[in-house]
Amino acid sequence: MGLIDQWMSKYQSFRKFIIDSYQERFDELMQMIDSIAFMNMDERLMNYIVTKMKQLKTNELHTTHQEVANELGTAREVVSRLLKQLEKKKWIELGRNVIYIRDDFEELIAK
Repeated sequence: MGLIDQWMSKYQSFRKFIIDSYQERFDELMQMIDSIAFMNMDERLMNYIVTKMKQLKTNELHTTHQEVANELGTAREVVSRLLKQLEKKKWIELGRNVIYIRDDFEELIAK
């Protein structure tokens, strides 16, 4: 029996931590599969923006179009085109390696 197995049987809190960690990762995986299978890229991009905005607690995302494309599993050109559409709607502003997001972005995309 390995050290991890010993700790899991001996320490309840460690076992709970491990199980919770796996559950969280599994939930993230299921969300990713769901978004890839059933969402359009524009919906995925908007969800990405909202998620990053909440995680970072800011309305400025310091990233490149290529980095966003890599995270979403698409081409940079697709991300650039979709971001430009959002900018035309005045939902975001694009700068050099930064995306400025309106405070009411979540409300706008809900409409």
